[in-house]
Amino acid sequence: MKTIVRANEQIEHIWKKGKIKNVTYRLMHYVLSFVQEDRVYLYNVVTSQMVELSIEESSMISSLPCMYNEKIKDLIEAHFLVPEDFDEHKSVQQMRVIVDRFNRKKGFEHFKILPTTSCNARCFYCYEAGCKFETMNEEMVEKVIRFIEENRMKEKTIHLNWFGGEPLLASPIISTICTRLKEKEIPYISNMISNGYFLEKLEPHWNMREIQITLDGREKVYNEVKNYVGAKENPYQKVLNNIQACLDLNIRIAIRLNISFYNEKEITSLIHELGNRFGGQKNCSAYVAAIYGDVGFNPISHSQQDYVQLFYIRRKLEALLEEYGLHTPTNTLPGLMRGQCMADNDNAIVISPSGLLGKCEHYFEEKTVGTIEEGITDLERVKYWKETKEYPKCVTCPLYPSCVSLAHCSIPGSCEDEVVEFKKKEYVNMLVKSLNSTKNDMI
Repeated sequence: MKTIVRANEQIEHIWKKGKIKNVTYRLMHYVLSFVQEDRVYLYNVVTSQMVELSIEESSMISSLPCMYNEKIKDLIEAHFLVPEDFDEHKSVQQMRVIVDRFNRKKGFEHFKILPTTSCNARCFYCYEAGCKFETMNEEMVEKVIRFIEENRMKEKTIHLNWFGGEPLLASPIISTICTRLKEKEIPYISNMISNGYFLEKLEPHWNMREIQITLDGREKVYNEVKNYVGAKENPYQKVLNNIQACLDLNIRIAIRLNISFYNEKEITSLIHELGNRFGGQKNCSAYVAAIYGDVGFNPISHSQQDYVQLFYIRRKLEALLEEYGLHTPTNTLPGLMRGQCMADNDNAIVISPSGLLGKCEHYFEEKTVGTIEEGITDLERVKYWKETKEYPKCVTCPLYPSCVSLAHCSIPGSCEDEVVEFKKKEYVNMLVKSLNSTKNDMI
């Protein structure tokens, strides 16, 4: 057995070596295998280790399950082979708990702040449709600053994630919070989710690193979908100009392209337009996401099978984005995933304009966990946000260690067999690229 990619040191330390027993062994469920140039390779999705098998080992693998013998000793110790009665599903569940405890730190690193819930757009699919418009008052701004100072992770640069509504409608509040944190010598950087209409309001001391902006189509479609209130300029052209202005300031722009069954051709045309204008600029990227179902002023309903089809549309459009240099597929090899998002992250918190504390920005008026004055008071609700959902097929799915599905997440996903098979092929392609890269480095 020849190691191509070393195992994650922390997981290797926790799991130790597999124990040798005089029993029948099989391939662990959470192992991906592939053949390259007549050589067999195995990748352990739990430990992130990739190995090349010897001819003898390959022969033994092809005849599994088999009784223990010296030829498979290394594969057993590295957890590629396990006893037939081994419960790797339970083992991964326990591993997640242990790894989380190892990495848990006191305080918040990520603060998602809603300075206002007001918005100048009226997108038909907005999940905040019908929410009460409110903006932080001066007293609440002071409380937010105090909360950050007292509850931040002391040894870290904190991340201020500005959200809304449209956060730039409350740009003076953002400026005040950033100014006071700077005066207190609290290191911070900012990210923002914005519709992009008011980006000229950005100020240098916000330390803005990245802004996510949604585009729903080309000019006519975009302006109709956004339905801006009181717009005095062509919104589409203004937002595109603002994107370029931010790129010129070295601020990363992540363009979200919303898709449904009704706009694939429109988004395809938009990608061509964006590619010709922004393609190749290092700080500009784009990704494709399905419009949320059953929310907004004019809800769209999607079945589970609909989301499967949207998954394939998304991959097709992402391939086109890659051609323009606007989308880079992840090169990170699959590994043990500890959590899904800020909802199950102990070091992240949402702050509403009225000072409510939450774990998910989709529920800033309900399912909260505390207040800015009292801190987190509802520990049961914190646990609620960490609850996961699993399916019977998770037990043997090779991608299970790299997948966490939260039980109360409002963003739909798909775990259909065909999607899983497609993702497995994508992962194997990544492994082949990593293998070839490693070989080239050795030349």
